[in-house]
Amino acid sequence: QGRETLQEIRYIPPQWSKKLNDKDFEDRMPNIYDDAENFWYLELGGNRNSIADTEQLRDELLELATGTWDYIKSNERFGAEKWDLEFLGFLPGKRESRRMCGEYMITQRDISDGKVFHDEIAYGGWPLDDHFPDGFFHRGTPNTDYQTPAPYSIPYRALYSKNVDNLFFAGRNISMTHMAMSSIRVMATCVLLGEAVGKAAYLAVKNNCAPQDVYLQHMEKLQTLLLESDCFLPSKVRSIPALCKNAELSAAESLRNGQDRAHAIYASAEEDYCRIAPGGEVVYRFDAAKVADVHIVFNSDLNRRTQDGTTVERERGMRANYHLDDPQLKMPPMLCREFKLIGTLAGQEQVIAHVQENRKR
Repeated sequence: QGRETLQEIRYIPPQWSKKLNDKDFEDRMPNIYDDAENFWYLELGGNRNSIADTEQLRDELLELATGTWDYIKSNERFGAEKWDLEFLGFLPGKRESRRMCGEYMITQRDISDGKVFHDEIAYGGWPLDDHFPDGFFHRGTPNTDYQTPAPYSIPYRALYSKNVDNLFFAGRNISMTHMAMSSIRVMATCVLLGEAVGKAAYLAVKNNCAPQDVYLQHMEKLQTLLLESDCFLPSKVRSIPALCKNAELSAAESLRNGQDRAHAIYASAEEDYCRIAPGGEVVYRFDAAKVADVHIVFNSDLNRRTQDGTTVERERGMRANYHLDDPQLKMPPMLCREFKLIGTLAGQEQVIAHVQENRKR
């Protein structure tokens, strides 16, 4: 990660830094003024043992990273005289390592065809992004980049072992082929898999059962837990209780359609919200009811359309290179800042909750 400053910064590379030249950067030309530059092509290990050789690969990656910064700083055409090296990672990020065998093995065809799984617990959308084994030292284009349907479905059966009892896995080691891995392996998707495994483990403990039994007996409950926690499942919508569905409602029906975020997969994507003016209210009226819990979802601008800056702020949320005039990420302006939950019974009002400085959806 680099940062632009107001003064010239001299860079002295370590003695062990790798000396690089123009030939090394064919098809990988770094550009610190490109908002999307994040040096993803600085990679090694695809033709080695990514587990046993980790420490050696880490050392070589550091040689490569410091050598790249030296190459940038030493060439006037990059205009890096006032740039400082702010951060360097010291743990190799592995695109690929061990993969386990689950009850289902996700394939490239599953992704490319947009197969919808009945046991869907997460989604992906990254391209089929396969990297050549030689990494940085592969001559030519460093990767393939085939677009995938977005969002596509990921099944629960790929998250537990088919032959080891009580073994979950989540992340880049789930049950998938090499090409499926090239899309599913990205961090945002892996986070969703971790959420699903966490809730599945909760159900397994609660019901004293194995991961497979969660699939056989509690699949709908697992999906309900995920949806109620604001996870997005492309083929599912949150179930609305009859009490809420049949109540008199003072606002738009979109408040109770089970679609907690606007998305192109919904026919009514542009209507999946309800605008309430400051000081306004939404009222549900029940004839007689025992209310156990209340589910409220605010618009938090998940697509970051209101963020200043470029597509980096809107699509990635983090830069690898910070210019002097780069914007700061901010709270979405449409997110509700303060609200009260009020219950009325026989004309008597009671404030059940009053949240100020809200920062949550």
